[in-house]
Formats: sequence, C-alpha cells, structure tokens
Amino acid sequence: MDAIGSLPRHAQALLPLDFQQSIHEQVTKLLNLGDVALDELLQSSTSGETGLSRPATFLLRDKFTHDGWRALVSQYPHVAVNLWSSADWVGRARRPRALDSRRTVDAIASAVIRAPQLLVRNPATWSRLVRLVPHRAVELRRALMRAAQSLLPVAQPFGRAETLRVDLPGEAVLLPFVLASAFTARSSLESLGADGIRESLRESVGIITRERARSYGAISASARAALQLIAIMESGDIRDEDIQIIVGSYQPANAVWLLAAFAAVVRLLAIAETETTRALVGRLLEMSRDDYDAREELDDTLWLWREASKAPITTAGLADRWLAGVA
Repeated sequence: MDAIGSLPRHAQALLPLDFQQSIHEQVTKLLNLGDVALDELLQSSTSGETGLSRPATFLLRDKFTHDGWRALVSQYPHVAVNLWSSADWVGRARRPRALDSRRTVDAIASAVIRAPQLLVRNPATWSRLVRLVPHRAVELRRALMRAAQSLLPVAQPFGRAETLRVDLPGEAVLLPFVLASAFTARSSLESLGADGIRESLRESVGIITRERARSYGAISASARAALQLIAIMESGDIRDEDIQIIVGSYQPANAVWLLAAFAAVVRLLAIAETETTRALVGRLLEMSRDDYDAREELDDTLWLWREASKAPITTAGLADRWLAGVA
C-alpha cells in the first residue's frame, strides 16, 4: 500500500483509485471484485459514489468540461501534457477537438510556464503551443530556455516536428532539443527526407554555414555540436574541422542524442566513408565504448558503409575493430 501511495502523481492518475480515501480499503475491494464487476467499475469510472480520475476516457467519451480539464492540469500536469501532445493520439480515429480550444491550451501553457520540464523534451509541440496562445509566447520561450539549461534532450523515436523559430545566439540552448526532434524522429526522417529536414531547419534557424556557426561565441558545447550538424546538412559533407567540434562537444550525458543525430545526417546525405568520416566515427566509438545505447546509434552508419561497394571498412576488415572501439 505504501508503494502505491509513493507513486508519482501522474502515475497515480492511471489507477482506479481515489487517493483522498483509504487506499487499503479500496485495494482490498478491488482484489475481491470479479471480472465483470471490475470491468463495470473501470467503464463507469466510479467506485460507489466516488468518481475516479480516468484522463483518457475523460476526453474520449465526451465528458470534457473546462473545469474538469483545469483540475486535471492542476492535479496531474504530466498526464494533461501527454494527452495534449499529438504523439499520444497517433493511430486514434481523431484527435479530440477540445484539446485545441483557447481555454484548454491556455491551461497547458500555464502548466508549462510553471514547470517547463514537462515539455522541453518534446520540441515537436513547441510551435503548435506558441501558435495557439501567441499572447504567451514570450513567457513560454523563457520557461523552455530555463529548463533547457539543466536538462538534456533525448532521442525521439516517433513524432513529426513543427518548426519553431529559434533566435540565435540568444536561444541557442534550445538547439539540441530541436535537433533531437528533427534528426531522431523516424516519421520525420522517412516523410521529409534530406531536403525536407534541411528546409525545416532553415525555417527554424536560417541557413547555417560553418562560417556562421563559428561566429557564435558564448554558447554551450551541446549547442555548438548542434550548429555544426546543421552546417554539415547545408554543405553535404564532413570536414576536418567538424571532427574537432563534434568530438569536443561529446559528453556521456548527451551521447545518445548526439550520435543519433550524427547517424541521421550521414544517412540523409548518404555521406560516404572517407578518411575524415572514418576518423570521426572511430573517435565517437572510442569515447562511447562503455555506453551501449549510444554506440548502437552508429549501427546504421557502419552498416551503410559495410554495404557500399569497395568500402574500406569491408575490404580492410575494420568493422569488428570499430565495433570494439579500437579503430
């Protein structure tokens, strides 16, 4: 019982319990219910005369009210933000219209401004949120930048990003999150391709050349690496100076998104194996030798080069050495 009570509030919201009442009594009752009675309880979202918080059914069964939504945002902000995010509705018949009303989105904006960590790792939703509540754009941007100072992006396996204009260099701290969304979301890569991703990045930060990237002085190492990857997308090749910047920006905490983004750039541009690219991948493999998840992000790059005709990695037998982190 103590374990249930210690769960995070967004996890508690998914349980058929009223946390204002005795948990022990409710769990005992649930354990003694038959299958039919338990199904009825879940379907009705009530236990006796007590209504239970069931966020998804609250939206899907036309039970939506603005007062109820504000209560959900207040009590379970993680759940509300996840329900509002479009990725959570992939595969459903339709996204509930109520989620995009002015009052609904304003409540989400308030939650994000109070606790920006709720949304900072989901850049695909930033643009839509700012667009729907433009009067709160300044507050939202400041909040996201505040959270980005202390958090690192994560790879985004799914979800298509909408473009948010990032002002450089002032908002450079947001760049790693933008790239993690653009370069590691499979649906974006498959549907947009190199030209589409490049255009999306141009809409977000303009055309980033290596010269322009060098002109920004006081930015974080992660933002510097993000700028360099965008510059590589523009030029279509990898040069010696890229090695120094990307390798110098590597940190164990940002390894997964950085290597995933790098691998996506190689795949999108069909960058061939050369002495320069081989040196860069070799350094990245060496630095991430103890991080399986990060090293795994380079598997596609190694596979593409192994499959290429007359690829040195095949003819020289370097694959095993690279995978062992010693090349």
